[in-house]
Amino acid sequence: MKTLLPLLLCGCATVSPSPTPGEYTCETYCIHATSMNCDFSLDTGGGAGCVAVCENVQATLMKWDLQCRSTAPTCEAINACERASSHY
Repeated sequence: MKTLLPLLLCGCATVSPSPTPGEYTCETYCIHATSMNCDFSLDTGGGAGCVAVCENVQATLMKWDLQCRSTAPTCEAINACERASSHY
């Protein structure tokens, strides 16, 4: 932890750990998107946070592919997850 503390204090970006398969959640997606400074990881104008927005989407018939969204290499790739997904 002593090694990570200076990185956290200086505001340097850290690599988020990859979740183990089967553990992809709205939280892992939002942590990943935030670590890449994706605009959509910010709170909405109405104050809803990333996790709340994700959970609202997951409660509908059109669910996001959380594994793809939690592991995509760029913000643009996250946005393309459902287009690349074959389960729709």
